[in-house]
Amino acid sequence: MPAAMDLVPADPIPAAAGIGLRFAHHRAVLGEKPAVSWFEVHAENYFRGVPLAFLDAIRRDYPMSLHGVGLSLGGAEGLDRDHLAKLRALADRIEPGLISEHLSWSGNAAQYLADLLPLPLTEEALDIFCRNVDALQAALGRRVLVENPSTYLQFAHSTMPEAEFLVEVVRRTGCGLLCDVNNIFVSARNHGFDAVFIDLYFVNQLVRPGGVIIFDDANWDGVFLASRFAEMEYGYRVFDQLGASSPRDAPMRAYRKPESQPLRRTITVAPFFEGFTPRSENVKAAMANKARHRGLVALARGKRQLARRYLRVAERLDPLHLKTWFRRARTSLPMSMIRATSGRPRS
Repeated sequence: MPAAMDLVPADPIPAAAGIGLRFAHHRAVLGEKPAVSWFEVHAENYFRGVPLAFLDAIRRDYPMSLHGVGLSLGGAEGLDRDHLAKLRALADRIEPGLISEHLSWSGNAAQYLADLLPLPLTEEALDIFCRNVDALQAALGRRVLVENPSTYLQFAHSTMPEAEFLVEVVRRTGCGLLCDVNNIFVSARNHGFDAVFIDLYFVNQLVRPGGVIIFDDANWDGVFLASRFAEMEYGYRVFDQLGASSPRDAPMRAYRKPESQPLRRTITVAPFFEGFTPRSENVKAAMANKARHRGLVALARGKRQLARRYLRVAERLDPLHLKTWFRRARTSLPMSMIRATSGRPRS
């Protein structure tokens, strides 16, 4: 890992909700100074010209994040030196708190395609991608983030799941992860998954003790479940309710990782959406049923606290289901009575 990985940005991004900055916003932001914690911009839009002058002015008042879309980190021919030089000049000029790119490729020396194309998830592609991430971080003198893509096809000869590929990229290069929940959802829809899972064990490996995870659109049912599993399984605690006066209305929630936690022998994944509509009633009912079943299994095994947490999730998703109330009430009974009234849990 390059020595530059030990560097810390001079003006880090605050653990609060930011927004994307678009050309149409420039004059309004400069004139009105809205109460925004930070802005994200697509780096390629600001390599030169009038937009760069606006960015200089806005940067004086707000922290900034650079989000690249054209570096083609998955390209087998290596990074485009001219593009990399422009990105470095921009980063040196505005000193962003974060710089991110994608798990994708966009062309070769002969042709550039204006798209974020999917990679075959193989050992060969992993070696190439890590080599390019190392080159990018060495050129910038700092750690970058890699974002999981939304993909519309998969390669038959891929040898590992995307989450495993990304974990290995982080381990080999020391980069960070920009986890886009919407991209996970879109990919699952495109590939016809029966269910989508946010693997919180995977996230848990990559967040340092005391670090913060922000769940976006936290009042969507799937993200709500993911955040609840973060609390239940890994001990995360709410750090901030972002953008609302009450937890129920918060569009984003920040969770802090505990400084120490027991090592678990099993991997727990958090269920996400099955359908394209996040508030689909049949999806909520299916997720509530899964949470009820897990609560019943935990109760039958004597894990009353865990059972109570699962049943609270089920109650949140399906508040009128009577079985949820009865099973949750049983978590307060003596274990002898619980065992006497418990059937054999389903496998």
